[in-house]
Amino acid sequence: MPDLAVDRQGRSVVDNCVSTTQLTFKPGVNGFMLNERDGAEVAAAIVRRYPVIERDGLMPQAIALWRPAGGEWAYVTLGQKKHAPHATCYTATVDAAKVDGTPTLIRKYFSPAP
Repeated sequence: MPDLAVDRQGRSVVDNCVSTTQLTFKPGVNGFMLNERDGAEVAAAIVRRYPVIERDGLMPQAIALWRPAGGEWAYVTLGQKKHAPHATCYTATVDAAKVDGTPTLIRKYFSPAP
């Protein structure tokens, strides 16, 4: 599981792999890194739905479950920056409602559910 940068407020910070945008989340509040097993299952489900991800060489190395302020749950696919191989970045966000098993994962990582 990749290490994420943490800001002064204790939020995990993830850079976009191709732009200067970032996303942030407070672990256990509005985001969480899925464990390896859950991440692999979600990654497989995402690739089944969006095969272009794997075809373009963007197979997720890890997955975070994230809820932006005022938004809906999303999965964040994570990989390594090409020019900084020890730095994690995100390649895509996927509507979590389109992935089977999401309510179970929300309960698992955010119980009681927010």
